[in-house]
Amino acid sequence: MSRFNLSCLVVFLVFISVVSAVTMNVTVGGSAGELTFTPQNITASKGDVIQFVWAGGQHSVILSDAAGACTPSTKVQGNATISTAKTNGTATYTMDGSAPKVWYYCGVNMHCAKGMWGIITLAGTDETKASSANRISGGVSFGILMVIGAAAFLF
Repeated sequence: MSRFNLSCLVVFLVFISVVSAVTMNVTVGGSAGELTFTPQNITASKGDVIQFVWAGGQHSVILSDAAGACTPSTKVQGNATISTAKTNGTATYTMDGSAPKVWYYCGVNMHCAKGMWGIITLAGTDETKASSANRISGGVSFGILMVIGAAAFLF
């Protein structure tokens, strides 16, 4: 294999390990009737997918404009509903990076007023610079390990 091809492979492997989107699960409710999103607060990068997974009870997921605000967002273009009320299944939301925080809540009965709401914070904002740096350094470390492994295999 030529040095040029090896260099291209190295760049590609590092790029893939650093910029790949992640899917994160948020549990909706629980088998004992809990009124929770678990975890309630998560950090996501642009392009990451948040997958809401129903664990029990009837719940919905609706975007709002502030933490604990139990009304649909007026800032979202289109529909603020990620999922209508249901008792099982999944729903997804892709972090588009247009806002530093995304708030959501359950719109069933008084679930939001009882604390069933959550926050997605965009990585790289002031609140998340440390955790974002850890995520990138972890990705770079993984990329370096892949490069070393590829080089050892090729030579």
